[in-house]
Amino acid sequence: MRDQPGQDIDAFSDALTGDDPGAEFINRLYEICRSIADPSRGPVRLVRTSVLTTAVHDAEFLPAVTELETQVMTDLVNTIDRAKDAGIADPSLDSLALASYVAAMSYGLVLIEVNERRPDPDALADVILRGLAAFMPQR
Repeated sequence: MRDQPGQDIDAFSDALTGDDPGAEFINRLYEICRSIADPSRGPVRLVRTSVLTTAVHDAEFLPAVTELETQVMTDLVNTIDRAKDAGIADPSLDSLALASYVAAMSYGLVLIEVNERRPDPDALADVILRGLAAFMPQR
C-alpha cells in the first residue's frame, strides 16, 4: 500500500533536487501526472480501497493501516515543505491541507475503475497537472 504513493512522493522530491529545481520541475511534474493517470495503477487503487474498508471494520488491523497512511501523509507534507522552500509551492497554503488534497486527488481516481467511461490517460494527466499548477505561487 505504501509503494504507489511512495513512488509519487519520491519522484516529486527528486524533481526538487539540483541547484535550480524550477528549471526542469514542470517536465518532471508532468511525468508524475502521467504516472498517476496510468490505467495500470487501477488494480493497486482497488486493493488499497479494499484494505481501507477492511481496516475500518477491524479494530486490530486499523492501527497498522492508520500508521501507514499517516506516514505517507507526513512524507508528502515534508516534500511540500521542501517545494515551498524552493519557491515552487505557494507558502501561504497549509502544507497538511495541500497534502490531503493531493492524496485525495490521486487516490480518488479509483472511481475510474468502476466506470465504463475512462478518460484518455494523457488528457487526465493534463488535468492533473493543471490542478497541481494552481498551488504554485503566482508570478
